[in-house]
Amino acid sequence: MKRLLEKFMARVALHESGCWYWTGNVDKSSGYGRLYWNKKTFLAHRLSVELFKEPIPAEKCVDHMCRNRACVNPRHLRVVSYRQNTLENSESLSAQYSKRTHCSKGHKLVLLKTKKGGRICRVCKNEGQRRRRLMKSDGVRSIRATKLSADDASEIRRLLSAGVKGREIAKQYGVNEGTISCIKLNKTWRKEQNGN
Repeated sequence: MKRLLEKFMARVALHESGCWYWTGNVDKSSGYGRLYWNKKTFLAHRLSVELFKEPIPAEKCVDHMCRNRACVNPRHLRVVSYRQNTLENSESLSAQYSKRTHCSKGHKLVLLKTKKGGRICRVCKNEGQRRRRLMKSDGVRSIRATKLSADDASEIRRLLSAGVKGREIAKQYGVNEGTISCIKLNKTWRKEQNGN
């Protein structure tokens, strides 16, 4: 243990801010320090907590209170849950969303009564469900789901029967081939809907 501590401290540079900067190997993608010992690679900040403070339970992680990933000062590190670490990191999207009280349309967010919790905008959720119900008519997609008109659908059918490829028609109307296929198979713009 003494040799590990010596090896660890040999890779630490003390800074006037109180941070202990890791001068050893650093993982390029995460920015965290690493130390190789007994054929294992350890993250330097986690090793610091284990050496100077306490063992880290499997379901916990180490939080840099100084927000400096290069710091391995055990006084700047604490053991927290993954959720707490994510929510306290102001740069993470989860932290930003956790502080929101209203949705992007200005409606108040409501707390969910589920195991995981979370919040939703009931107004937007109900509006979305209503819109999806309107788009379904007798189990097929409604004419509201497309940007084509009834005349366009008639013309597309005429072009298809004349032997024009669906890919070419899709490109001409600025839609994907699936839309043309749905018109051909009467899944959208059924003939009785547009009077043909």
